[in-house]
Formats: sequence, C-alpha cells, structure tokens
Amino acid sequence: MAEVKNYDVVIVGGGTAGCILAAKLSEKGVNPETGKSLRIAVIEAGAYLKGEPKPGHGIPLRRQMYTNMPQDIRFGRNFVTPQGRGRGVGGSSLIFGSGAWFPFDEDYEEWQEETGTDWSKENFKSAIEEARRVFNVTLQPEETLSNRRAAEMFKTTAEAMGYEVLPGHSRAVKNCIFCGHCADRQICKYDSKQSTLVTHAPLAERNGVEFIANARAGRILIDRKGGKPIARGVLIRKLDLPDEIYPGDEFVDWNSAREITILAPKVIVSCGDLETPPLLYASGYGSREDCGPRLLVANRNVGRNVDGHYGEGGQVGVSGIFEEKVSGMDGGWGVDPFYHFQTKIGRDRIVLLHGYGSFPRYSFWDGQPERHALSPFAPAFGQPHKDYMRQICDPWEKESALSLKLREPVLRVTRIAVDTKLPRTAPRGRIDKDRRVQIFGEEIIGYSRETGKEERNYRSIHPEVKRVFVAGQEIATKLLEKMGAKKIFVEPIIPRDGLTFKWLTGGCRAGSDPRNSVINQNFESHDIDNLFIVDVGSIPRSPTLGLFLSICVVSIFASERIISRHLTKKA
Repeated sequence: MAEVKNYDVVIVGGGTAGCILAAKLSEKGVNPETGKSLRIAVIEAGAYLKGEPKPGHGIPLRRQMYTNMPQDIRFGRNFVTPQGRGRGVGGSSLIFGSGAWFPFDEDYEEWQEETGTDWSKENFKSAIEEARRVFNVTLQPEETLSNRRAAEMFKTTAEAMGYEVLPGHSRAVKNCIFCGHCADRQICKYDSKQSTLVTHAPLAERNGVEFIANARAGRILIDRKGGKPIARGVLIRKLDLPDEIYPGDEFVDWNSAREITILAPKVIVSCGDLETPPLLYASGYGSREDCGPRLLVANRNVGRNVDGHYGEGGQVGVSGIFEEKVSGMDGGWGVDPFYHFQTKIGRDRIVLLHGYGSFPRYSFWDGQPERHALSPFAPAFGQPHKDYMRQICDPWEKESALSLKLREPVLRVTRIAVDTKLPRTAPRGRIDKDRRVQIFGEEIIGYSRETGKEERNYRSIHPEVKRVFVAGQEIATKLLEKMGAKKIFVEPIIPRDGLTFKWLTGGCRAGSDPRNSVINQNFESHDIDNLFIVDVGSIPRSPTLGLFLSICVVSIFASERIISRHLTKKA
C-alpha cells in the first residue's frame, strides 16, 4: 500500500521560486482554520546540500561537493559540478552567473499589457526592495572589472548619440572573492553567490518546512467530483538515497522508486520553465493534444505562449578592431562593466550591451575555438595556425613571450552584443510533453542538465526576429564607427552551431482572461481550485535582461498574495 503523508501546503519544486515560497509561507502564513503554523512539504527532484550558510567561506559539505574540476574546454565549460545543472534545492539560482538585473519599467508595463494583470511596478515595490536586501544586490567593485577603457568608450559614445547608458555589473553576492567560476554558470562552493539554497532554504528549515529531496512528482491529484475541479495533493516517487546525493537524470530509475501520496489542501507548482507544463499534462491539465486520454481539465494555454530571448549570452553582435589597445585584464578577472542601453525598433525593444559574450584574455568571439580559427588574427593554415590556436584557446597554457605576442591583437578588439526577446508579431513557442521547446525552426541540440549544455539551438528564425537583429547590428556598427574602430565585422546572426533560445517565460502565464492565460494575477489556476503556479512560466513576457531577479520578485510578490488570500486566520 502506498505511503500517505498529510500537510497544509505542498510545494512541487524546490528551486528559486520554491525556496522563496517555503520560507515566506512558513514565516508569515498560518492554517486558516486553526491559526497554527503551517505544515509545509517541498518536493525536489535533486539533492539537498543543507546547512547554515557562511558567505565567503562555505560549509564542508558544499565545498566538498562543489569542488570545481577541469573539463574539456572545447565547449567553453571549464568546470563541472556533480549534481547536474539546475537539479537540487535552489534550482536555477545555484547556477546563474550571479549577474542580477531587476525588471525594467517597461517589463512591468508589458506584463500588464500582455494579459491584463495588475502587475505594476508600484505593486511590486515591496518585493523589489526585499529582493535587493535579501540577495545583497550591489554593483561589483570597480577594481575587479576588466576592459574598462573599451567600456568607457562605449558609454561615452552612446551617451553622445542620445542613449541612456546603464551599468550592468550588478551582482547578487556576499563576501565574494570574484574567482570567476560563477560566470561560467557554476555553483558557488563559498556560499557567496546568493542562491535561494543559502538565502531561503535555511529559514524555511528553521520554520519546520520538510524538504523531500530526490523525489519526483508524477502527477497532481485532481478531484473532479461535484462542481469545479480541485487539487488534493500530489503523487511522488522518492529515491532511497541520502539527501545530498543525486546520481543524475540518466542514471535514475524513477519507476522503481518508492511511491508516496502527498495530501494537502493547497498545492503550489514551482517546477520551472521546462518542467511545470509536462507535469500538468501528466495530471490531465492542458489541451487534448498534450494530455491525450488523460485530459481532465482543458486549458489550451498550458505550455503555450512561451516567450524568450534568441541569442542570450551575446551570440548576435558586431566586433570592431582598433589601432590601439582597448581591451584586456586591466584590473579584473574577466567581467566587464556590461554597460548597456535599450532602444526601440518599431514597437519592439532591443538592448545593446558592451562586453557581453567576450572574454578578451583568452578568446575571440565568445571563446569558441571554431570562431578563433576563423578570426581575422588567425594564421590561415600550417604550424603558425596550430601555435595560434594552442596559445589563444587554452587558458591553462602558461604565459610566455609567444602567447603574449599572439594575444596582443585580440586586445585591440571590442564587441557590442545585440539582445532581444521575441518581437510582438513573431509566433510564441510551446513546451511539449518531452520538455522540448517548439519555436520557429527545428531544435537541433537538446537540453541536457548532465553534460553542461543547456542550449536549445535553432538554425532558422522568424523573419521578424531577423529584422530586429539586423536593425540592432546597424546601430552597433554606427556606434563602433564613432568609437574609432578601423575595421568592423558584422557577425552572422545564426552561427554555424545555431542560435540559442533562452530566458523562457509564459508557459503557464498569469492573466485576467482564462482564454489567454492559465492563472489569475493572484497565481490561482483559472480552472482548478487550490492549485497555484508560481515560477518563471507565470511571467507573461520575458524580462529585458536576465531571469534570476525577475523570478525572485515575482515569487516574493506571489507569497504575499497567497498568504493574504488563503493562509491567514479566519475571523
């Protein structure tokens, strides 16, 4: 007979949003009938490396498990971690690059315009202030930055052209030594990067929240008896492993794991962009196409309306070559000030960023060896070409007179990246039951949490996307001309290995109308009572830059609304 456990609230997913919800609900929420503290369970498919944080030092368990190890640098992934990417309590906050950008004013406006929510910046004010404080969001110290000469040239020139230029080197870190590992999407073994594993999970634990690690939700339990469907709990399978050990998706046999029925009057799904829609499909919530014969509650918006950014990470850009040195490690470890500005192309917004996707000490054009080989500085063939590639592409190569000579031309290069979310007239994406993102064009590289590759790459893009990128590259070209570049290279919009599509939102988006959304502005399902969805998929449109702080402020905001409407003592 299956094991049964009872709670007041079950949170499915212990990632960025799930940890925030657990901490906030356990701190301020109560059982509305009894007024007693809530019994909360958090279901997490990955490991839980728990312990009180020591920012700047770390704790033995996490330092041991997160030891950074050399790996094959051909893929630009110099270090690996043992848990799998995005698995474990803390979720994506474990592996984000520590860059922390709040939503722009225009993002809140687009959220309201898209689906009619009341998600104004004014309504988010307290959540923004709390996130800034809790995650210690501050600008990275000036002395740790690189490429300051080129960055200042970009800033001064763009401002002279009438653009409002902002710094982008804000970080969510505490007592950071700026070792640089997090810039390659690695977990911080020093507890300096302010993931929700160190900011919220310990608070939730102190408040009595039970984290059920190495457990995967199979389906939400939906009762259709009587009137409106109602969520009663969740069916999970639990691996018989210590919390701190997760073997990786490819080695797990969930079918043989122990089955547990979790019953709770409030069910909150926070599984993330690629995980939440498939869980809802398996539960019978979505479209006939996605749910098949399991369909219980129809809503065609589940897994649809997916927004995102093509080329996140600076894949699309323009490079300029100068006569004098403009780049280099002039005081930092490889992070630029990331000065940026936004402008409009018709009704769509783009952002131009300086330094994004360029690491001038070791690489040219995003550190990909095939791009090094074709760069203007590479000898065409033979032994000189081999020497060049060996010296330029290998960060473990000891510095020598030859390496300095070969790298010197790269220090005369700077780069401007162009970034955009989907234009308004471009079709939105869809997440299928196999966690694949279906957007314009065929996905050519799958999403793998185990190999370190999280790229969903496409060899074709919608004409509207291309139109916006071309317009952005034209602005970047003019800017480099005014900066004094002697040669300018407009890079291909679609690289040989495809263009990524990331920063996904909208798969279970909030809105006032059930005809174009899944949840209302209070994160309550339009169709199923006692079911809430709080994660990146709740956000109607992808934010201008980054996802981390957008998820955080939305989750804090959601916690406040859920508590006030459902988890306060009845009069």
